[in-house]
Amino acid sequence: MSRHVDRMSTYDVVVRVREDVGFLEAIDMDQVVQDLSRDPTALLSNGCRSEYQGTGMNDKFAILSRHAARPYFTLPFHNMYTSPIDDRMKNTERYTYWTYTNDGLNVVRYDAIRDVVKLVVNADGETMLFHQERKKLAKQCNVEVLDDSVPG
Repeated sequence: MSRHVDRMSTYDVVVRVREDVGFLEAIDMDQVVQDLSRDPTALLSNGCRSEYQGTGMNDKFAILSRHAARPYFTLPFHNMYTSPIDDRMKNTERYTYWTYTNDGLNVVRYDAIRDVVKLVVNADGETMLFHQERKKLAKQCNVEVLDDSVPG
């Protein structure tokens, strides 16, 4: 047990990434550590495409401090079974945001990591961009996409 407790005190930052996420550029972890040291209640995220007036959090990934780790990983499940779900919780993005902010965590749409893409694995086991992500990648590369349709 003490070895487990000792191990818990050896990290400063937790990075949780969903398996279908790709980053278009490197994350400046030195800057992340500085930002989290200023606000240990912060959950750094890329936001969600449907902003819901700033009340949504995408679950693609989050970067957080050790201070925020336990509530980040346990609160959504705990609250789902112990608290009534408000009628305004129309989807998981709003529920996730509401869960964390009601517990005093600060959901931050981190501009330095806005450019993430969804990846998929095709029938041959190859990892590819989800077809709707091509425009985002093209914007990152400063090229225009004239037709983003998938041949049928």
